[in-house]
Amino acid sequence: MRINRYISTAAILVSLTAISTACSDSDNWKPGPETNPGNMSVYFGEMTSYNIVVEPDDSRLIPVTIGRSNTDEAVTVPLIVTQCPEGAIVPQSVDFAPEQQATTIYIDLENMPSKSRGTISIDLPEDLTSPYGAGTTSLTFNVNISGAWIPVSEDVTLTTGDVYPAMTTKLYYLDGTNNFKLPDFFGSGIDLVFTMNSPGNGWTYITPIKNYVDAAIAYPEFGWGDYPYDGGWFLYDDAADEYPYWSPDGATYPEISLLEFENAYAYMQLISDDANSGYIYFAPYAYLGDGSGKYLTMNYSFTTTFTPYTTETE
Repeated sequence: MRINRYISTAAILVSLTAISTACSDSDNWKPGPETNPGNMSVYFGEMTSYNIVVEPDDSRLIPVTIGRSNTDEAVTVPLIVTQCPEGAIVPQSVDFAPEQQATTIYIDLENMPSKSRGTISIDLPEDLTSPYGAGTTSLTFNVNISGAWIPVSEDVTLTTGDVYPAMTTKLYYLDGTNNFKLPDFFGSGIDLVFTMNSPGNGWTYITPIKNYVDAAIAYPEFGWGDYPYDGGWFLYDDAADEYPYWSPDGATYPEISLLEFENAYAYMQLISDDANSGYIYFAPYAYLGDGSGKYLTMNYSFTTTFTPYTTETE
């Protein structure tokens, strides 16, 4: 279960009504700009800005939802593309049938070169939008087309003290990005994909970019109140849309029902000495299937033959 990140149209209209009422009591109040009676009030359904990293197996078609408040007539809405990198294709217009409130267009990144970056910016025509409408009238995508997943080490040892037996796994680096992957994280069947917060440093905190739910969202959903720490997340199966429930080695019980991480206890050092040894450290709290819980100290140690840091952070 996820919390909707967008404010509903009704909530926006209620807020605007309240603002207008409050401002009308002021001697300095002036009415806002008027809109034409036949204005379609077209809007993007998404947030204003996104950062997108396209991995090798990801779709190169990026969906964009466009809606309108006035659905009386059929209309063709031109899209104003102000930025577009080489190889990206953005539709020039979008069509609405009578009574159709929303539709989806697709930005095609198929021909963007591997390991390339660029910005896509799209505006809606001012005469077809409303300052009082839902959503936003402009949209920006900062796109990073990655290269391939490259093995940093084929022999990564994971130890969790005396809780579970030591495991061997792999570590991959996504060429052209600052992202890494631990496949089948802790025997969960889920790949933990994360990024370095300060690439190029000797060590860095790390944060997940896939298969997780922010603890600030999860805590209220669980009925636990506000999240008490400065940043954290739960392991989550994005594809199945559920929290995993598993025994890490398939034999040691009770199983793990939730795995909670704090940002302050998730970091890595890729190269720590002349022997090319590195490590990743986690200290998640495991909620177990029998109702108990415990902290697990996860130490990933490995050796590698190259330093895949990328120093660009734009």
